[in-house]
This record gives sequence, structure tokens and C-alpha cells, in this order.
Amino acid sequence: MGSLTGTLSSLLRIPFEAQASRVYKALATSGYPEIREAHGAVFRHLPLVGASVSDLARRAGMAKQSMGYLVDSLVSLGYLEIRKDPSDRRVNIVQMSPKGIEMMRIATDIGKRIENEWAERMGVVEMGSLRALLKLLASSIPDLANADADPETRPPADVSSN
Repeated sequence: MGSLTGTLSSLLRIPFEAQASRVYKALATSGYPEIREAHGAVFRHLPLVGASVSDLARRAGMAKQSMGYLVDSLVSLGYLEIRKDPSDRRVNIVQMSPKGIEMMRIATDIGKRIENEWAERMGVVEMGSLRALLKLLASSIPDLANADADPETRPPADVSSN
């Protein structure tokens, strides 16, 4: 297997970046050439019910201005829509447009195909064990443990993986 050493985060980064790169290349050939890796910061953190730019920035750990720039570009490309928050008309809510939902469906399918390739290479049982261990690790991180529990607030499938 080679001499892969390093921190857990560096070992996790390798497959994440490999999968992300393949997903974005495949999206480009599937009719979504304008989607960039930077846009993943929006799609990974956008709940099904939508969120304000401030909430998205907080979830992504980035500046509101930077998130606003990404959101504005995705709105102009037709992947996101802005609506007023019914409980506070001063607040704009960002949510996926039908085009964004379709792109996410395709990205999720691409990600699943990549994971299936990896499972064939490393073994289905091993991939299942890896997934179970990563879920256990994710659930043990206090700030993030319940992030995906509620289907109304969890982000849709990750652009780079599922």
C-alpha cells in the first residue's frame, strides 16, 4: 500500500480532494462547466430549507463577504434562488433552484460511482468498515454530531461526495 503516513486529517484529505477533482471534471462534461470547487462551500452547507448568507458563512467557517460573492455568482448562473424569510422580511434566504437541485443529483451520482470504484479496489467490506468508522468519528465531534440529524436542516448531498 505504500508508506502513507501523516495525521488523520492529511489522510482524509487525499481521497476527499481526489473525489472532488473527479466530480468537478465530470460535472463540466455533464453540462455544468461553470461549477467550481469553491462553490462546494455553498452546496456543502446549504440546508434543504435554505439559509441566510450569514448562516452559510458561519457553517462554512468563512467571511460573510466571501460567501456572499459565491452565492451571488451561483444565483447569476441559475443554481440558487433568493427569497424573503417569511418570519422576517428583512432577511434573504438562499435556496437551490431546480437547476441547482438537478446538478446536485448528478454530482451525487458521480460521487457514488467513484465510491463504488474505490470499494471494488479496496474491498466492499473494508469500504463499509471505513464508512462506519467515519460515521462514528463524525458523531463523536460535539459541534458537528447533530448537523445531519434533521432532514430539514441538513445540507443536501455533498457536491464532492455523498
